[in-house]
Order: sequence, then C-alpha cells, then structure tokens
Amino acid sequence: MPDQSSWTCSNNHHFDIAKEGYVNLLLANQKRTKDPGDNNKMINARRAFLEQDHYLPLAQKLAQLILKETSTCQNMTLYDIGCGEGYYLDRVRHSLEQHNIKLISGGSDISKNAIQKASKKYKKCRFSVASNAQLPIASGQVDALLQVFAPAHSQEARRALSPTGIWYQVSPYAEHLKELKEHIYDKPEEHAISNLEVEGLKLHHNEILTYKINLNAHTDRKNLLMMTPFYWSTDDEKINNIINKLESITVSFHIKLFCKC
Repeated sequence: MPDQSSWTCSNNHHFDIAKEGYVNLLLANQKRTKDPGDNNKMINARRAFLEQDHYLPLAQKLAQLILKETSTCQNMTLYDIGCGEGYYLDRVRHSLEQHNIKLISGGSDISKNAIQKASKKYKKCRFSVASNAQLPIASGQVDALLQVFAPAHSQEARRALSPTGIWYQVSPYAEHLKELKEHIYDKPEEHAISNLEVEGLKLHHNEILTYKINLNAHTDRKNLLMMTPFYWSTDDEKINNIINKLESITVSFHIKLFCKC
C-alpha cells in the first residue's frame, strides 16, 4: 500500500518512492546483472521511434479489444507487464478514458532506466521496477493485463487476473520487420509463431495485425534499428546501408487474448 513517500507490503517491508514517482521493488538477488533490462541507448531509440506513433495502430487495436470485452464496465484496473518506457500503457489508458472509464493503471519493467522515463512522463500511471516473474500486484485484481513483446510468465499473469480479467498478449508475427532482416541476413528467417496454449487459461481471441510503415527520415530508420537486438550485432556497413535505404518496413503483430473462463 502506498503513502506519501513509500510503499509498505503486508510483511511490513518499506520501499521508498523515487523523485520521479516510481518504486524499485527489484531485490539484489533477483538481478543477473548490475543494471538489468534494455540499455539506455535502446530505451531512448524506442521512445523516439514510438513517439512518432508508428505503432499507434497496435495500441488502438488493444484499446478496441479491451472496450469490446468490457463494454459494461465503468471501473477498471489496467496493468502492463514489461511496460518499458510506458508508450502502450499511456496510449491505451488515454483511449479508455475517452469512453469515460475510470482507471487504475500501472506497469512494471526490469529496467530501472525505462521505468524512470515512464514515471517522469506519464503521471496518471503508477510504475515500479520489478521482475515479470514476481509482479507487484495482489492476486485476482487486474481486469486488463497487457504484455507487448515482453517475456511471458503465465503463472504470474494467471494469478494477477481478476475472475473476469483478460490477458492481452502481443508478440511479433512471421513477417515482422522482414525488410530489416533482409538487409542483415543472407537467408532471413521468419519469426517463430508463439504458442496458442497457456496452462490454466483459455484462448479467447486470436488475430494478426499487419501493416507497412514509411520511414522517410533517416533518424526513424536508425531508431528502429537501435531499438532491436539487431543493431548490437550488425557491422557498420550494413547499419549504414539500412539507414540510407530502408524506406518502408512491414510490422506484423500476433494478438492473443487469454481468460480464466
């Protein structure tokens, strides 16, 4: 439970609220490295790319699905697992509030750098540094659970969901970023299709969202590359080739909804 300067759990452990407004709940024994999660360059590139709203259709689709599933609900708890710098949570929250839904919204990520940025910018949401394997949520409390490109921990997601809650899971589909991979690999492989089965939950909805993005600015091309793992293992010649020549790209998202029903 939060007070003005800290959070206190049922075991009377205290966690101070940082000046940006977030809480760091990631214990030392939960870290594999000193600074886990995406590095600052990746986070900055992703924020710069996403704020051009190239992925806005995905956020809008998630909001549409939530509204469809909760058409009679006027109060809702919305939580984003692996929320990064907070783009999807903020865009979905904004869309839902336009329909007069009263929200409690929050998110967590293992990256302190990402959560600092999220908490500083999106003041209507609560953020914490935490592992996806140990979500800082009471059991059975979340009505809409988001997970966009973050590692899945189905047991924790199932625990967090309310009896009527739905887990909105997004992963890359086969053709996602295919043109980028064609510039890097001689024989690029398609993304593996994610599993449609989750133990203890039922697949409620399954669809693919695919469209093309025009990358007119060189900065957009570089930011797209830098927010992926490809940048960090690709030689300078290929990077420059991508920045100079990648004028459009296919994005393809696999959206799955899971429920307890």
